[in-house]
Amino acid sequence: MSILLFGCEAILPKETAATPTPTEVPTEAPTVEPTPEPTFEQVLLSTPGPTAELTPEVTPEPESETTPAPTPGQKGPTPTPFSIVWMSDTQNLTRHYPEVFNSMRDWILNEREAQNIVFFVHTGDVVDGCSQTMWDNASIALIPILYQIPGIMVSGNHDVSSENKQKLFYERPYARMMLKEGQSFQNGECAYQTFTAGGDEFLVFGFGYKVNGSGMWRWVSSVIEAHPNAVVLFVMHDGLQPENVHSGQAKELLKRIAETTPNAKMLLCGHNDGFLRHEDLFDDDGDGESDRCFYTLMFNVQDDVEEGLGYMRILTFYPEDRHIEVKLYSPWFNRWDYPKALPEENGFILENAY
Repeated sequence: MSILLFGCEAILPKETAATPTPTEVPTEAPTVEPTPEPTFEQVLLSTPGPTAELTPEVTPEPESETTPAPTPGQKGPTPTPFSIVWMSDTQNLTRHYPEVFNSMRDWILNEREAQNIVFFVHTGDVVDGCSQTMWDNASIALIPILYQIPGIMVSGNHDVSSENKQKLFYERPYARMMLKEGQSFQNGECAYQTFTAGGDEFLVFGFGYKVNGSGMWRWVSSVIEAHPNAVVLFVMHDGLQPENVHSGQAKELLKRIAETTPNAKMLLCGHNDGFLRHEDLFDDDGDGESDRCFYTLMFNVQDDVEEGLGYMRILTFYPEDRHIEVKLYSPWFNRWDYPKALPEENGFILENAY
């Protein structure tokens, strides 16, 4: 099976990091002649630690992908589990705590092989408005990740403006890096990435904030038709409301795409505070019994500056039983749980999820 996307837990000592002092950021609008954005090379050279000497490289395929197929009657090797790292709503970090954002970057790059991280997702609100300082902070944290790991990013309401809507987001270098020729609609209002891991092809779609035109949905359908065996994942900013019901954009996704696409498996989103999980059951073969669970997951702990800094979700896929393990981790606190979350929010397993 191939998966289409729309971008080993260790027991670690729980250390408490001191909350950093907020960095003052000018709130006035950008001047007519803003400071030029740093080039990729400037960003890489200014990045400490493991990202100081990055060079472009092709993401290596898992070992199982290069192993010769077994002969008839012979059982092949078990595909290696792999992970997707998911960030959401980092605007508070780009405004006040860039050092926390950088710690997330460093952990991803340092743990890339150990966690077998094959894909990166950001569900929007990268920055908190039109500030060159925040754009630069985001570039320094994100460009080294996207330079080594394929990913999908979407705009949130704090990434766009009423005047030029999505254009403001997709002019940023970290957003441009994930746009590939022929894989975007309307210059990035919707885009997709593909990757192969664990013997499957994945198709991931990313939707810009509140982009909801019929032309976009037709384009998404055409891409899915061209990848009939892919596992399809979706990413948007505002997907679930606090009452745990889908937003307008997410409702359209389910009605137009997910309900009729047996390989559509999951939507990731942020925007609202806290943790939510929504499950929709679909009868794909029309026999009156549900055949597939479509999961919508949301998380956002940006407002907790005492205990919520630096949290990411790590989704580990297990090809042998098709389960997905969902965990929370903060490199800033070196902690595999969030103290204010319920046990079922900190970690859980989605069975037969893909």
